[in-house]
This record gives sequence, structure tokens and C-alpha cells, in this order.
Amino acid sequence: MSIGRNAMYNVAGFLVPTAIGLAVVPAYLHLIGPERYGVLALVWLILGYFGLFDLGLGRATTQRLAALRDASPHERRGVLATGLAANLAIGAIGSAVLYPIAWYIFGHGVSLEPAMRAETMRALPLLALALPIATVLGLLSGALVGREKFRATNSISITSTSLFQLLPLGVAWAFGPDLLQLMAASIGARLIGVVMLWRACRAEFGAFGLAGWDRAEMRRLLAFGGWVTFSGLFAPLLVFTDRFAIGAMI
Repeated sequence: MSIGRNAMYNVAGFLVPTAIGLAVVPAYLHLIGPERYGVLALVWLILGYFGLFDLGLGRATTQRLAALRDASPHERRGVLATGLAANLAIGAIGSAVLYPIAWYIFGHGVSLEPAMRAETMRALPLLALALPIATVLGLLSGALVGREKFRATNSISITSTSLFQLLPLGVAWAFGPDLLQLMAASIGARLIGVVMLWRACRAEFGAFGLAGWDRAEMRRLLAFGGWVTFSGLFAPLLVFTDRFAIGAMI
């Protein structure tokens, strides 16, 4: 393992999507307008915070697979299947919790023009659907990192995140700035990332399925992930609470 080379992969995986994200902001403001762009940014902010509903399973899977570096392929597949089964179940619960909270925020908590509010409310079911997709994306990526597949992980991350920025922009240019279409394009980009990660995991771990989950392994993953979640709850609150407050006042 080359620490320097893998570090460069990680740096590229961060810098390239960040540069694209900054570059497309003027185009978004021009095509969809500042109010709609603000709503879209708030939607993904809420989704990012609710990504904590994976209960740290992505990082727990990374840690567990790294510890099982010399274990049998069957044992490693069991860890991945267990993490995926728990992740899907928790993601479904998270979606059920996220939807009414988002409904209240956009229905009553923020000031929007009536037409924009109606457009936003139509798109909220897609926000709930996006949560389990995002958590699965994190778990599969964490599994590859646990096997030190930094090049593959960051290549897929760059592709998926770039599409996440560019596909909605293309939809806005081709079909108009409706939020439902923009969110559908964003979810489509994430699904492409999930498919790419799934194929990479099958190549690394072999065929695996949810039926291979293990109760004891799930307790181990949730115990580690619980501490990761607890420590990660407070940083987003400190960073973003002022933005919600300022936005609500304005």
C-alpha cells in the first residue's frame, strides 16, 4: 500500500467535485433562479444531515473489513451483507422520519412564494426516496475503502458527484427548472453511483446478498457506528444552525 498515492486519490476525490460544484453555481442561478436554487440547496442540506441515519454503518463497515484483512472471503462477504441489510432497514426508517419534518419545514418553516411552495411540496417524496440511496452509497464506498481500494472508490465518487452537479443543470437547460425534475435528475446521478459501487464490490468480494447477514455481526457494526454517529451529530448543528436562523429571519 502506498500512503502517498492513496492520499492523492483522496485529494482528487475531494477537489474535482468541489471545483465543479463552484463552477456551476452561476449557471444554476441563471437557469433556475436564486429562490429555487436556495430551496434546492436547503433540500440537500437536510438530506446531508439526515445521512446520519445510517448510524455510522459506512465507517463501521470500513473499520470491520480493514480488521478482517486476512480473513476468508466468505467472512468479509458476511460483513458487507450485514451492513447492507442494516443500512437499508435504517434508511427506510429515516425516510419515514424525514418526510414529515421536511413537509413542516417547507410547508410552514420557511418563507416561499405560493407557487414555489407548491412546487417544493410536490418534490418532497423524492427527498425521502433519496435518503436510503445516499446511505447505501456511503456503505458500499466504505466497504471498498476497508479493502484499500482508494483509486476505484474515488474514481466512482468523482463520477457520481460530478453527475450530481451536472445532470440537474442539463435537465434545467433542456426541460425547464421544475424542482421535481431537478431532484429526479439528482437521484438518478446517485443511483448511477450505487450501480458503479455495487459492481466494484462484486468484483472485490464476489457475489453477495442480504440473506448473508449475521445477527452478532450486526450488533458489532451498530455498536461501533453508534459512537461515530454520536460524535458526528454536533458538528453539523454548529455549522448550519446559523444558516437556518438567518434564512428564517430574512
